[in-house]
Amino acid sequence: MRRSQCAVRLHGARVFLLSTHDVADLAEEADHVTVMRQGSVLRHGTTDTFLALTPPGTVVGRAAEGAYTALLRSRGVSA
Repeated sequence: MRRSQCAVRLHGARVFLLSTHDVADLAEEADHVTVMRQGSVLRHGTTDTFLALTPPGTVVGRAAEGAYTALLRSRGVSA
């Protein structure tokens, strides 16, 4: 069963944790995002506010990756 299929089955009044290094499907699968690095929370908030970090000109379909890279750079961390 694919991760997206699991998410659809659990969606509703339940909360579930999705831990991934693959941020490509983020907007479709998560309402909120917590970005962690080496055990520390770098950012927690809605998916929309996270995706708002996406730099202009980012390739379509790569918004979450662009936002992640921008977040790391803003913290002085290399991606």
